Parts: sequence; C-alpha cells; structure tokens
Amino acid sequence: MILSAGASIITVHGRRREQKGHNTGLADWSYIRYLRENLPADTVIFANGNILNHGDIEKCLEATGADGVMSAEGNLCDPTIFSGPPPSSSVGGSGMRGEERDGAEYWVGRDRKGGYRVDFVLRRYMDIIYKYVLEVPPPERKPLYVSSPTATFSANNANSDPATCDSIHTSPPVEDAEKKNENGEGDEPPKKKRKRNKEDAKPTSPNLVSIQGHLFQLLRPLISKHTHIRDVLSKCRAGRMSEFENIVSLVEAAVQSGIQEHDAFPERFETPLEERATKSEIEDEKTDAQPPSSKATVAQYKRPWWVCQPYVRPLPEEALQIGAMQPKKRDILVRKNEELGKVVERNGDGDVDAIAGTPDGLASGSDKENCTLVPSAVSG
Repeated sequence: MILSAGASIITVHGRRREQKGHNTGLADWSYIRYLRENLPADTVIFANGNILNHGDIEKCLEATGADGVMSAEGNLCDPTIFSGPPPSSSVGGSGMRGEERDGAEYWVGRDRKGGYRVDFVLRRYMDIIYKYVLEVPPPERKPLYVSSPTATFSANNANSDPATCDSIHTSPPVEDAEKKNENGEGDEPPKKKRKRNKEDAKPTSPNLVSIQGHLFQLLRPLISKHTHIRDVLSKCRAGRMSEFENIVSLVEAAVQSGIQEHDAFPERFETPLEERATKSEIEDEKTDAQPPSSKATVAQYKRPWWVCQPYVRPLPEEALQIGAMQPKKRDILVRKNEELGKVVERNGDGDVDAIAGTPDGLASGSDKENCTLVPSAVSG
C-alpha cells in the first residue's frame, strides 16, 4: 500500500506499535530482512532499532540487508553515533599521551573502551545553534582540558564529599544575577519591573525550544552524578543562550574534575566484578540461552559519565520484576487460565475439563469471576 502510493524510500522499525517506554524491549531485525527479500529491489529501505553505538550500524546492515540505518533515541544520547573514532593522533586518555590537542574530543580508558567527550559534543551542538539558527559567531572559549603526565588531582578533592564539591557550582552567575534583580538587590530600584532584553523574547525557532530536552538526553550520565547541573538545566528557558552557556561552563568543569580523578585513581571507575559481563554471557543473551537480561548490554556499552553513551532500558521482564511496569489485565488473565488448566489436568484423572460458558476453555471478562468447572462426558 505504501509503495503503491508512490513511496520509494521506507524506514522500518523492528518493533510493534505497543513496544515503547518500559515495554520497548528488543527490536527484531528479521522482519526488516523479510521485507528486503520480498519487496522490489529498487525500494530503498532504512533499518531502525537496537542501534546503540557506531559498531551496531554495520551489524544491522549485515543482518537486515537494508540500504541504510536510521537512529532516533540513540542519536539523542550519543550524537556521534554515526561517527567512528577519530585518527589515533587525536585520541587521548589514560596511558595515551600525545600532542596538546590529543584527548580533547575522544577519550579512551585503560580497558581500551572510549567515546567522544560530552563537553566536546556540547560545544559542537551550541556552535551549530549559533551559526545556523541564530546566525551569529559562536563565543570564544578556552581549549578543553586535556590530560597530561604532570596533571595532579588534589587529595582534598579526592577525599571530600562529592555533595560538598558539587555545591561549589550550585549558584551559577546567571542565576544569581537574576535573583538579585528580582529581589531588588541589583542595580535597579526595588519592585521595578526588569527590562526585557532580546533573550526574553519568546523563541520562534523550534531549534531553540528543543535545546533543553536534547541536553537532558546528551548529559544523562553526567547529571545523574552532578545533580546540581541537572537542577540548573531544568531552570533554563528556551532562547536564553546565556543560561545554556552557563551549562557549558559547568559541564566543562565537571568533566575536567572527572578526568583528573580518573588519572589519579583509575580503580574508582572500574566496573565491579559482580557487574561485569563475560563474553559467554553476551553470547547467551544473543542466543536466548539465558533468561532475558540487560546486564550484558549495560556492561558492553557503559562508559565513564563524561563520555557519550547510549541509554539502555531495562527489558520488559526486568521492568515487571522491579515494579516499573504493571502487567496488562489480559496477560494476567491468560496466565491464570494457564495455571488453572494445569491444575485441572493434574486433578482430573485423565479427563479434559473446560470452563463452562467460555470458548476454548478460557475465562474472560465477567466469566473470570463466576465460572464453574464442568467435567466432560466420559465414554463408557
């Protein structure tokens, strides 16, 4: 129907319509492969689903035979998902020293796992807004922090309470200035309405309205640790670029502190043994040899909080176990009927029992409350 209407390019998501939120689960690429093999060869197909990082793109193309890959949520969490690692000369991290610029974009740890730094990606995002949306030059910024052999991490910072360290940045300059104006403590007289500037105007570009939501996705791992940045970001208003520039400064300071701590105490950032997934566990997850679990996926894609990384949702089975998702009434009813059928078969002396008033022996609707078991006729 879609092709007969004139479409020449289609994007196929390997999930059903109800698979969203906690019920997202895994996409089934076999459906995309089926369409590729049965639709006309000149139909361009983009595959979607289960794209968590750059390495998944080739896997998807090989499994589906699609012409390209589309990413939605994965691209929000990691905007570099379609970019491979930069040349080795521009990669930096623990044990990887080089030129002054090395490591400012891409970070690699001792386990050889890496990714693009969130402060670098955030700068690129803001520069694009300035250049192509506001059509003004981006502000001048100092170079991003890069590890060096002489860099040290203060013992006071290492031993202090993280909450105490975070509180240093909880009152950003922009927010303080606004509070003073509102309370009459600034240059303006008390109770005088603050003059509106250009930033106060309601933004008309959807690119400005969506900045806050995009940053919540990009900075999810970082703001989970540095909650003061999350609180400041939640108060940013669309179109007020000075407030988002304040977020840029806070993120850069947090990333610098994190990298310095990692260089001084790398063991603090190593995954505990009980949370690590072996290669066999990852293979078992792929072949359904073990009950569904997101443990291996999290272990495979997890990076330090200053590195862009995907958000791995718990599988529906796990969401049900922790109470994040409630089973549907229909599923509860089917499960009860299955259990009831087993009991009837076990206690029926070989007879096949059925629930009166219901088709196929399944209770549904009001029948599940008032139903009677009627033994079938036994042949003489």
